[in-house]
Amino acid sequence: MQIKVHDVKNQKKEIRAEIGMLQKHLFYCRNCEIRLRSIFFLRQGYLRMSQQRDLPESMAWRVIGRLESGQTQRSVADAVGVARSLIARLWNRFQETGNVRRRPGAGRPRTTISTDARYIQLTARRNRTENATQLQRQLLLATGRRVSSQTVRNRLHEGGLYARRPMVCIPWTPRHRAARRRWAAEHRDWEQHDWSQVLFTDEIRFILEGDT
Repeated sequence: MQIKVHDVKNQKKEIRAEIGMLQKHLFYCRNCEIRLRSIFFLRQGYLRMSQQRDLPESMAWRVIGRLESGQTQRSVADAVGVARSLIARLWNRFQETGNVRRRPGAGRPRTTISTDARYIQLTARRNRTENATQLQRQLLLATGRRVSSQTVRNRLHEGGLYARRPMVCIPWTPRHRAARRRWAAEHRDWEQHDWSQVLFTDEIRFILEGDT
């Protein structure tokens, strides 16, 4: 279904009319209404611009080409779907350096050094139940460097470590491992007829006689 391009007021009336027709139709679905409304908001320019801080290099060069051809920053931002401030920053960078890549060292300096990141990641692997706040305290005691818990999370994410809820299960101790290994060794030579006399069940407790 196509919507004619008129001014905003006419589009709004058309959207309401189309939704009314769809609601009377046998095969009306919510997705159709959402699609029509999204087209209307896109025409009005009410959609929120992308909050990304930078563009891929290939896209950035296309933006520069549009700007050099005479298009305005606002029109390019609307066409690409990003904030106008991002286009302005990219254009200023190109005029100053002749390139679209960020300058080395640009941005806020890190509060942690490489050794701190390795310490945080190693401590998290050794103590898997500790959270970012506990790791933050350990780093403070070990190095005297005070960082936020969010910085600790960022360093963990860089190492591929993310928070997970622990699985609720029976604790697995070295004694359990030894008992399982011993049981496997004792039953290693069992034949098919031996296993046919074994009833395998889960850990549910069965009560054969009711309480008196």
